[in-house]
This record gives sequence, C-alpha cells and structure tokens, in this order.
Amino acid sequence: MISQTTEYALRAVVYLADQDGARTTAMIAQATHVPAGYLSKVMQALSRAELVQSQRGLRGGFSLRRRPESLTALEVINAIDPIQRFHTCPVNLHGEALCPLHRRLDEAGRLVEETFGDTTIADMIRDTGGSKPLCQRPTDDAGSSGDAAARSLSSRPTTDPDQHSTLAT
Repeated sequence: MISQTTEYALRAVVYLADQDGARTTAMIAQATHVPAGYLSKVMQALSRAELVQSQRGLRGGFSLRRRPESLTALEVINAIDPIQRFHTCPVNLHGEALCPLHRRLDEAGRLVEETFGDTTIADMIRDTGGSKPLCQRPTDDAGSSGDAAARSLSSRPTTDPDQHSTLAT
C-alpha cells in the first residue's frame, strides 16, 4: 500500500513527535529500526517538505516543525511518495474515461487518502494499544511489551527502500 521509504518516514515522524527536543539521525535510526544511511535521505526529504527542521550543534538533530495534532499521516506520505490516483485510463484504452478496474483503483486510493488525511500523528501516538507505533520505545528494556514489538520490526526486511509494505498502526 505504501513504500518502505514512506513507512520509514512515518516511523521517524512518529518517533520525533513523542520526544522532547531534537534527535540525531543515529538516535532516530536506532529507535525506529531504519538503516541510518537511508534515514538520512528520508530526513532530508522531510526537511525539504518543511515537516521537520534540523539544528546544528551540541544539542542538534531533527525535530518536528509542527505540533503532532496538526500534522497528518497523509502530509508525511505525500512528502515522500504520494498515493497513486487515476484521473484518466493509464493504458489509454478508454480515452479519458476510467474503466471499471481503474475507477475502483482510484476509489481505493481516495479512501486511503481520506483515512490518512483524517489521521494525525498525535492520533497515532495516542492509539497505542500498549505499545508505541512503528518504533521501539526509548525506555523499554528487555522483556517489556515494547521489546516484543521491536523484535517483530527487526525481523522484517528493512534494507530495501523500494520494497512495499503495509502500515501497521
């Protein structure tokens, strides 16, 4: 449904939303189980989209530009890899009219956009079900419920940025 790169961006944004102060790329990578080298590129894209800001210096790193209550999951997704919509038939068999297949695909895209557009980053943090979404809690130690989620995430392949996955919230 969304690319691995987009999931990485969502993990990073959710993590930053739950932190006080800036966090370095290394800190974000460790907490979210995202390869640090690739995370740097993701953070640059989020910075260009003005969703995060970077600070240099001793207490430098990345932080959100906006409050989690005003930032939607859709804004993060659109900054990295927008959801595909169909406005005309992509194979030019039906002219501008959408065939039944592409009409249904476009409707699915619309529903996904609507759902992510109605979901703020704050919603994702609040609706935890006992664990933090998309990343390991910094205060978790071995044996906690958050550690089980982290083990689950770490068992997933995370080195192929072109791999697509579904977002588990």
